[in-house]
Amino acid sequence: MGDRFVISCAPRDVRVVRVMRREVFVAWPWGTPDPTSRYRWDGDVSVPIDTAHPDWSQTPWRLEPRTGLSAGDRVQLSIPPTEVVVQEVLTFDEPRDIGRINRPTGAVRFDVGFFLWIDHDEPIEFSPPWNT
Repeated sequence: MGDRFVISCAPRDVRVVRVMRREVFVAWPWGTPDPTSRYRWDGDVSVPIDTAHPDWSQTPWRLEPRTGLSAGDRVQLSIPPTEVVVQEVLTFDEPRDIGRINRPTGAVRFDVGFFLWIDHDEPIEFSPPWNT
């Protein structure tokens, strides 16, 4: 806990599934719905597009463009370089059922409120913090 990193993820082309006033649902390119899960994840993930949305500061994921979108549009999903601080490291006795395959064996919670599941396919890169 307390370790600092810069996380990022290169832009990935994704399809817009649904547009709401302050968020956009995209077809998540990493992960497969778990048919044996008690949850029914449909493969879509909500990404806030409004900086006033409560989740804006709790997720590093961003879409470009953020405006003028309709279902079926293609957008770029990425994590711009973001400095984070590890707040908590969790390990699970049994892999956690979150509706997706692979079921994670742990998670890391960062100061921005973002959880990163361990054992998942998102290609998030870690690098040393800017002020080292």
